[in-house]
Amino acid sequence: MSPESRPPPAATPWLFRRKPSASPKLRLFCFPYAGAGSLPYFKWPDLLPSDIDVCALQYPGRENRLREPLFTSLPLLTAKLVEELSPFLDGEYAFFGHSLGALVAFDLIRELRRRELPLPRIFFASGSAAPSYRNQLPHFSHFDRDDFIRELSTRYGGLPRQMLEQPELLELIIPILRADVKVSEGYVHREETPLSVRLCAFGGTGDPHVTEASLAAWGQETQHSFTMQMFSGGHFFINEVTDQVLQTIRDELTTRSHPRTMTKTQLLTDLTRYVAEEILEGASEDLEPSTPLLELGILNSLETTRMMAFIQKQYGITVPADAIRVEDLQTLSALTDLVFGLQTRKP
Repeated sequence: MSPESRPPPAATPWLFRRKPSASPKLRLFCFPYAGAGSLPYFKWPDLLPSDIDVCALQYPGRENRLREPLFTSLPLLTAKLVEELSPFLDGEYAFFGHSLGALVAFDLIRELRRRELPLPRIFFASGSAAPSYRNQLPHFSHFDRDDFIRELSTRYGGLPRQMLEQPELLELIIPILRADVKVSEGYVHREETPLSVRLCAFGGTGDPHVTEASLAAWGQETQHSFTMQMFSGGHFFINEVTDQVLQTIRDELTTRSHPRTMTKTQLLTDLTRYVAEEILEGASEDLEPSTPLLELGILNSLETTRMMAFIQKQYGITVPADAIRVEDLQTLSALTDLVFGLQTRKP
């Protein structure tokens, strides 16, 4: 049955689709930041092409689902999202998540991969440090009301003044925020194979919590192409420069990634820079391609996996694991010869 003739999936309270399409060119699933629901994405269908079906996630316990219990566990939330979203993953789709939403979307993509379900064409991780870069600040979801609000202010810029001046609204939102913070605090990052999904990270130039370095670390989570875009504004820049954010999303959704053309010289240069900056964290600016890797203490399976993921992302080349031997990884020059030889021998 073709996508055009397939019946549309049944509606679910987990998705708010203001302008649904029976056979969209692409579905864009938008994951909310802490304390929010579908409202931040209400105007997005008006600002994106009509053949993009904006599907804003609406979790229990907020907006028109106030009477439903809140989720406080990421694994439970992820499992439920797989169940609810699977019927909608029958065509091309993309994920956009801001702040906590990026973490939830990332965990969901990993779970979809484990279950061998279709993965998104592209994942937009916005306003969020990469999972491997998350700092270990003390948990605060259990703080009393005033201390909890103060800590939110310190870490994320706090709540809007209008909300703080409306006690009834504040009492409504605090339990939602507390539950979402618990979801975030319960996340434990585990090393897994990088995703075979294009990844684009967005950040705010005035965001004190999410640095450019922590955004750039998202590049380690994909074997595909990675781009990063900074916007003027603070942590909630998506509400401040919405038009610019959506223009970038439009551009990314209509552009296919093109791996770089590989020459042996360029491959060696890129690998040397990658090892110096990413694996050695800039500690060896004068790294020579002939330097024995064993002397640098980086010849292990994790670093090898990371280098192979980097090669795949930069050049679109997948190096089979059984093609790599320890004796071939003595130097970056030797690794370059190996990879280049594999590529040139392709039929």
